Amino acid sequence: MSETVHFFASPEYLARAGTPQTPEEISDHNSILFRYPNGRIFNEVPFGQDMVLSVKGNLCVNNLSVCLEATLAGAGIAMMPLPFCQDYVKTGQLEMLFKDSAPYEGKCYLVYPSRRYISLASQRFIDHMLIELENCSQTATCNQIAKIRGAIKPLI
Repeated sequence: MSETVHFFASPEYLARAGTPQTPEEISDHNSILFRYPNGRIFNEVPFGQDMVLSVKGNLCVNNLSVCLEATLAGAGIAMMPLPFCQDYVKTGQLEMLFKDSAPYEGKCYLVYPSRRYISLASQRFIDHMLIELENCSQTATCNQIAKIRGAIKPLI
């Protein structure tokens, strides 16, 4: 599955720090950084299909929901999937930066052991995830809470 990823900031942050006019100016701003599970900090971010930008910031998160909350609170500029932020852009709580530039298109993979006999529970989980990822892709409702014997928040 592919996912377009853009830069977003709150109007409050942009009023305080200014709006970057070119992608190269992003390094002059406070970015909300993302930390991978292996501890690596994502401070070299892709832009478009052939460019990499260096970013720096004073907040590092490991959860997309926390990144969204920090961006809404005006902590800095964040790089997030469009479906995750679309409602906030519509209401004016977030602004998408560099609208005239092609977004970075990231890939999402579901990885599991390749075995001849996968347990029924694992197979049901894989089937569920494939359906949900397809629904997310087609309906742009990735930030909704799914209910299956309790709340499951998407990790997109």
